[in-house]
Amino acid sequence: MSEFTELLSLVGLVDFFDELTDENELNRTNYLQEGKRILSLARVKEKRNLFKTDSLTVRLCNLKFPFLANHEYQIYLQIEHAIKKLIKKRLKTVHSEECLIKEGIPFILSFSKDCPGFRIYPAEELSGSTLAKDVSGSKNIMALTIEEETFYVPCTSHKRFQNDDYHYKCNPNFRIHMLHADTAFFALWGISWLNQLRKEALGDTMVFEALKYILRNISGCLMKKRWDGDNLPEWFAAFLADNSYIFDNKTNCYTLSADHGQSPKSENTKTAYHSEIIPEPPAESPAQLSDFIPDIINLVSLVYNGNLISAKDLLRKTDSRVYFYLPYHYEKFILSSLQYFISNVQDIKEEEKHRKELDGMVARAYMTKRNIPQHVLKEMQCSELNKYFGFIEFDEEVDLKSVDLVTKEFQKLNHQIFHDFKNHNVALRFRKLGRHHASGLYYPSINTMVVDFRHPDSFIHEYFHMLDDTLGDLSLQCTFDKIALRYQKLLRNAVEEEKKTGMVLLSARGKYGINYYLRKCEIFARCGEIYLFRILHIVSSLLKPEETKSFAYPDDDTLNSLIHHYYSSLLDQLKDIKIDKRKEHYETALHIAAQ
Repeated sequence: MSEFTELLSLVGLVDFFDELTDENELNRTNYLQEGKRILSLARVKEKRNLFKTDSLTVRLCNLKFPFLANHEYQIYLQIEHAIKKLIKKRLKTVHSEECLIKEGIPFILSFSKDCPGFRIYPAEELSGSTLAKDVSGSKNIMALTIEEETFYVPCTSHKRFQNDDYHYKCNPNFRIHMLHADTAFFALWGISWLNQLRKEALGDTMVFEALKYILRNISGCLMKKRWDGDNLPEWFAAFLADNSYIFDNKTNCYTLSADHGQSPKSENTKTAYHSEIIPEPPAESPAQLSDFIPDIINLVSLVYNGNLISAKDLLRKTDSRVYFYLPYHYEKFILSSLQYFISNVQDIKEEEKHRKELDGMVARAYMTKRNIPQHVLKEMQCSELNKYFGFIEFDEEVDLKSVDLVTKEFQKLNHQIFHDFKNHNVALRFRKLGRHHASGLYYPSINTMVVDFRHPDSFIHEYFHMLDDTLGDLSLQCTFDKIALRYQKLLRNAVEEEKKTGMVLLSARGKYGINYYLRKCEIFARCGEIYLFRILHIVSSLLKPEETKSFAYPDDDTLNSLIHHYYSSLLDQLKDIKIDKRKEHYETALHIAAQ
């Protein structure tokens, strides 16, 4: 027994001292259990809920897409080519009518299972099959019937022909409609794809928001009109409301909010404007085939009213002929939605690859160290940072005075910028990260944020990673898409420009290659930094100043404007978000309107 303990014993305080020591030890043990609780999330936390790679790949018919190009037009060509290539590949194996019945037709039916309104069957018994074989050189012909119109579709074409009508010279009165297989079945599959998404949107608000976002980008011609309020369907009124329309009682019209409230130029305000009503389906004349408004309204009805698209929407009839026609805006909606979901699948795959690399690192930075000195453990337990995080760990080499300065600075930033946001499902650890070749790390699968205490300016970058992950993969949501696409374009352009001078900014492969910088979660964190130092002009030891930034922080007026709008709205909504500590649930209707 030490002299100090003997002295306590003499005055009758030794029992009290033992009880106090046991209580402190218990509290510290309980505190360490909080760290284990957060680590245990690695075993129970599900994979990302927004876009599950496996199920989405199945929905995309297991198509293997290359990494998407830089330009929208090239992206659309890539996607369309991949789908049509699969169609040709599968039908190329059809060598007999029996094979067509057992393999070819079942493939088409499964490929387009959510597209109603068509029949597909062997054309062998039809009178036009001989002509179809002569035109295409194919031995196996399918008949595609929509309503009462039949189109002949060769499985494999050995002669060039156009999607058109054909007849024998000796009998011009007998005509057949011919279609290439990839043209016909790409259109049917595209409609099936849109209908699938709409059905999934019933149980997944994220998919519904994505559909509304994509629709907004292709419905610009509807935004140039005023809409008559008489008998306007509720679903269309909801679409207008989502696109900044306001009902004007004076004119009985829905008008864009920018126009609402302007002084009329005359007393006859109601008749001074041309009001639109929901138009009828397009008339059966070639002159009106260029009128896209009914097609867009059909898409609005799909998204807002749940009216699924049918194969009959691909028919355009005149007095003299019948067209099989995938409307421009249908095609744009199909390809835009594919681009959006495919890019997210690829982004998730890159993220999962990055996570595996993090998990394989030596001296895993997300694990609580053993035998933490008691004075360090006490500082961990008493840190003011516990108000904002579920667990705090300090490396024993950490300068605790420096930690106090970081804590005070974070409290100030958190109050002014992040509206006192708290997340007790996240662990914050201050470590040395020399072997990891990074000044900060975020482990999304276990909600753990690690900052090298020698480089506190990585704090804000990792904090934005934390916000992205714990608030539901914000970087994968449609409202962030414009920022991601603009950033990716600027970064690729910068890399290409440097190549011309003989410099290599980023390699095609490697842990920190170009794919690392193009990941949406990485873009989210970097653009969050841009918002603080470039838009808000924040100067902090927790944030690297702009002059130290590299090519990974492009300065572009369009990008800066997008960042300003998105992050100001996001951070403003943080004050309404409450994290449920035990259930990992956040209570908010987090939605940032895309302009």
